[in-house]
Amino acid sequence: MRKIHQKATAIFLAMLMVLGGMTGLLTPGGSKAYATGLQTISDANITNVVTSADHKTVTLTTNMFMTPRSDVSVTDTVYVKRTEPGAFVSLTADSAANTVTVTPTSPDGDDQTVFVLTFDVPLIGLVNQIQIQGQNFDAHDNMQYVGNATTGPLDLKAPAYVGSTSRNGEWVELYFDENLVYNTDEDIETFLRSKMSISTDGTTFEVIPEHMYLSFRDNWIYLEGRYNMKVILGENTRIKIASGTFMDSMGNLNDEMNLDVTPPVIQSAVLSDADKKVTITFNESIFENTDWIDGDLQDYIYLKKNGTRTDWVVGDGNGDGINDDSDTVSIVDGKLVVTFAQALVGRNNQIVIDGYVLKDFDGNIATNETISPTIEVGAVTDITPPKLLNYYFSSDKTNLTFVFDEDVLSNTADFNSRIDKGGSTWSWGNGIAVEFLANTIILHFNEPATGYQYYISIYSNSIKDKAGNVLNDGIYTNWMYPNTPLVLNYGRISQNGRLLNLDFNLDLADNTIVDGISHLKEMIKVSTDQGVNFEPLAVEDVVTIRGNRLLVLFHNAKKSGTLQVIVEADAVRYSHLINGLRNSEIKTVIVDNTPLLKGYFFSNSASEFEFEDDASWRSKVRDVIVYVYEGDDEVERKLTSSEYTLTAGKLTINKGVFQKGFDYRVYIDADGYSRNEIRGEAFNSSELFYMTAPVISKQSGIVAKVNLLRDNDIDVDNGSTQTVVFELFNGTTPVSIVASELDVYTGTYTAQFNVIDAATNDKYSVKAFVLNKFSNDYTNVGLKMTTEVTQTEYDLMLNEQIHNNQ
Repeated sequence: MRKIHQKATAIFLAMLMVLGGMTGLLTPGGSKAYATGLQTISDANITNVVTSADHKTVTLTTNMFMTPRSDVSVTDTVYVKRTEPGAFVSLTADSAANTVTVTPTSPDGDDQTVFVLTFDVPLIGLVNQIQIQGQNFDAHDNMQYVGNATTGPLDLKAPAYVGSTSRNGEWVELYFDENLVYNTDEDIETFLRSKMSISTDGTTFEVIPEHMYLSFRDNWIYLEGRYNMKVILGENTRIKIASGTFMDSMGNLNDEMNLDVTPPVIQSAVLSDADKKVTITFNESIFENTDWIDGDLQDYIYLKKNGTRTDWVVGDGNGDGINDDSDTVSIVDGKLVVTFAQALVGRNNQIVIDGYVLKDFDGNIATNETISPTIEVGAVTDITPPKLLNYYFSSDKTNLTFVFDEDVLSNTADFNSRIDKGGSTWSWGNGIAVEFLANTIILHFNEPATGYQYYISIYSNSIKDKAGNVLNDGIYTNWMYPNTPLVLNYGRISQNGRLLNLDFNLDLADNTIVDGISHLKEMIKVSTDQGVNFEPLAVEDVVTIRGNRLLVLFHNAKKSGTLQVIVEADAVRYSHLINGLRNSEIKTVIVDNTPLLKGYFFSNSASEFEFEDDASWRSKVRDVIVYVYEGDDEVERKLTSSEYTLTAGKLTINKGVFQKGFDYRVYIDADGYSRNEIRGEAFNSSELFYMTAPVISKQSGIVAKVNLLRDNDIDVDNGSTQTVVFELFNGTTPVSIVASELDVYTGTYTAQFNVIDAATNDKYSVKAFVLNKFSNDYTNVGLKMTTEVTQTEYDLMLNEQIHNNQ
């Protein structure tokens, strides 16, 4: 409108001059000015605008020769429109302290005028404009300007922080409202690292560490923690950016920034309004991230029960406080409020919030899910989900019943869809009819199971109890064999002669229970004299069933080389079928009854292998055979009687039989017994363990500590125990010994000596040893099993061992 008015005025004045009807013009001040012609000025005549860093000086250049009229104050010839209040006023009206200088020149015959505007109060904001009032200026030859020349909006605002995204604190991306131009000619990443610092407590800042990855582009800066380290920790992580680090395209440099980059953190979840309303409070006020959400906020909120999501908060109306029509989610006073149509039940309720959904006042957004603390409803006594006890086919094989430890209910509207069926030659027909009856779930099939093997699985979160506790785990049967005879696979006895294990091909159930009392023990007999006599189990012996295993724990160990066992017919049955698949009489011979030998293979000393003495087995030993890999050859050699000694509870093999670094097996053959075997690598005895010198502290007596490192190549299963010995000396006089026999592993071992003058007597010292055995027999104090190393050597070996095991 202003330009139209100016154009009309110019045309009108030109007409008057042409017609000669007007010889003088009134100036804005009321005086006359005579002109021989008019020249129009417009926005296009402004060729350059530069704003100073403090936003108090604007240098403006036109491509016109412009001389201020003498009858007008120069500060009234130029107008300014600030971001606030948003209207054009003269520089005089803006502030009496403002100044303007106008310098017209014609270098090389090209006209230009430079305006330098100096403001008392700096310009701020995004919408600032300068306007040159043309009627206040003369051109060459007394020509007068008409029209105005106005700059575009001057962007005087530096890039501003508008928020961040982060994921579990592992990385953070900082966003600004403009693309960034970095104020440096050097490498930008190096420059940024020198200008940025980080604090996880909000007050103590440190430079961006080298392990933290940094990148940048357009309007963002990205930081990521490496080596499983985080960028954001706790609730007070802040990032500081020094002033003058970057600018926008207009050259506006940033002031120092102290940025809160932590997204909202849940503090509490409070239940109210008859257990229907959950109010979730954060460490700061939260807002809906409308830039991300497509639809309603409640579409991104879940209810979680017993560790597993049940559905969206607006869900399937299955009675878990989830209702399609009436559940609501809102933000009230900076808190998230979830209101359910039906009251919550159970103790393990939680609210899950999708990533990107919420932000804080600064625009910080977590892209990961966040979850509320557990919400407990009332004084709930039942907090345990149902437990599956058993499952079995009916005798006609048309029903499969699952038995639980309490009454169960469906946790889904379509339970059939949660069943996964598998097996061979089983026609499922039109599906399965499901019946929930007290503490059972019964699956009714339209045809009997006539095939070989079957399984059923029921998906997780399909079942709950009456208190609302949901079974998070799925239900999985073993493979079921309703048409397979029940037979024994094998029998074994432990090396100490106490545990008999009879392993069957199917899961077992006790078939001898009458009026709640088992008679299974009466159905089992054993013989230790090659089957001449079978004796019933002793009163103290224990019989139990574990899956497909029938176990007998003998009170008195069976020491005979062979053990014969009889299990009478119909003692056990297949546990997953009613009235079927019982055992026939079982009679089996078990010959694995040999003692367990443990010890180390030494190259520099005799090797001792200890066992729980079995005089009968020991008296029947006929051969000791050493088997070794030598290069590509396998060598087996029977030891002569002079190369080993077999005594009560110990087999000793002489020094020289084993060579360092080779892997050995030792076989012991006894008449009437199965072959016994020991295996391991041969070591120098002092190289099994590495130990630091004792470190002593004198607080409440004397405490001595050593670090021990066990060689990684030691066969842990076959190795024997060791004795760690600490000996206290007063000068050169032995004072006390602390010894402990144990399986020594890598770690720190400590001994305490109770002496009253520890703080005042500086003559106390401690020595430490690891021996293969220790006793009061001073003629045989045991074999040293350690090499002493420095703490640095220990640390190096320990870390190498850890690295090799990863």
